[in-house]
Amino acid sequence: GISVIPPKLWRLNIDPPDGSTASFDVDERWWDQVELTRLDLSSNEIKEISEDIENFNSLSVLEVRMKI
Repeated sequence: GISVIPPKLWRLNIDPPDGSTASFDVDERWWDQVELTRLDLSSNEIKEISEDIENFNSLSVLEVRMKI
């Protein structure tokens, strides 16, 4: 399992910063993207969850069971 959540994960649904361009590649199928409502981080070795989790306004289920 992982021990650190990649910072990029917390910014999945955030617009790109000013000055950058959004990618509209057909392969990305951005029009099918939905807001994250469930995040399962169980069976990992994560010791800390960033405050940036607040970026997921629609998150209603967070699973963080510890690996034994």
